[in-house]
Formats: sequence, C-alpha cells, structure tokens
Amino acid sequence: MARVRGPIFPPPIIDRILSVAILDGHRLLGYMLLSRECLDRCRRHLFSHFDVYPLLPLQRYVDLFETGNLYDYVEIVTIDGLREKSPSVCLDGGPSEALDHAWVAVAIPVFEKLSNIRGLYLTDLNWQSLSLPARHALGTKFTRATTLSLDGIDFGNSYEMANFLQGFTNLSRLLIEEPAWTSSTHSIQQISNMMPLKLK
Repeated sequence: MARVRGPIFPPPIIDRILSVAILDGHRLLGYMLLSRECLDRCRRHLFSHFDVYPLLPLQRYVDLFETGNLYDYVEIVTIDGLREKSPSVCLDGGPSEALDHAWVAVAIPVFEKLSNIRGLYLTDLNWQSLSLPARHALGTKFTRATTLSLDGIDFGNSYEMANFLQGFTNLSRLLIEEPAWTSSTHSIQQISNMMPLKLK
C-alpha cells in the first residue's frame, strides 16, 4: 500500500502555527514529530534561549545541548544572579557561598560553542564576584550581539562598565538599568577625568 503524505504547508504557515504552539511546550514537542521541517523549526523555538542562573543543574542542560547538537539554535543568552535570594547550587548539588558567581565560570565552555548570539542579557550580578576568566568570556564571546541588556549589575567601578561596553561594536540596542559602583573604587585621576564612551 502506498504511503500517503499529508499536506505540505509553506514555511511561513508552519512558523505561524509554531509561534502559537510555543506557549504550550508539550504541544510543540508533538509538532517536532510531524516532519523534518517541523523538527528544525521547533528546535529553533525551543532552544533559541540559553539561560544560566545559580539554581540551574547546568551539567544536565549542557548534556542536552551536546547530545542534540543544539548550540547553533541559540540566539539569546541570559545570565541571571537572581539577587542571590536563594543559596547558589554547585554542579554537585551542594550550596555555595553568597555572591560567589563561580556558577558563571562553569558555563564558559558552553559560551565557546555559541556562534549565533544576537542578544546578551545580564541581570543581578556583582562584577567583582565573577572570576577573571568569566569576565573575559562575557566581554569577548558575545561581541557579535546586537542587543545588550545590563540590569542591576554592580560593576564596582564605572570604568569596568565602560571597558566592558567597548567590546560590543555591533550593538543596535543597549539597555542599562540600575548600574552600581562606588567612588571608593576609583582613583582620584578617574574621578577627575572623564572617559568618553564611544559605541559604533
């Protein structure tokens, strides 16, 4: 008996259906089984965001992306310190010290594999609590992003923020809300001289 193929919808129709179905993750998972075209488009919806936060079991998250070869679908990275309201959880499940952003450094190997990032969203982080490799990765691995959001970031020193921003040369949208630093972390020369910030 010949196999009967179902109707083939044009990509815009499929995308419209999936944009509604994305509100229901179970339904979207079901659509992945319809065809190769639906599988690819569902993956773009399901895995377009990569979120990192203290309570995330990051290793399981990484294993999922590794197994499914899903890194190319990621377009948005969000790193949220959650204001450290809850104790951070390390990969082994044990509690970590407050304001210890070691969990960000664990994600650095993941950042190396993300090549299609168009948006980076940082929320409630203490810049000085990030390791030097983590700060370097955040300032160099996402420079192709066109959107950068900094919400509640305590840079400690305004020059740290300015230096960080200088690396993002492709920005079309910059959102900064509640940045923080203290005058005691600035030298007299830094306070008396204005450093121009130039974003191209």
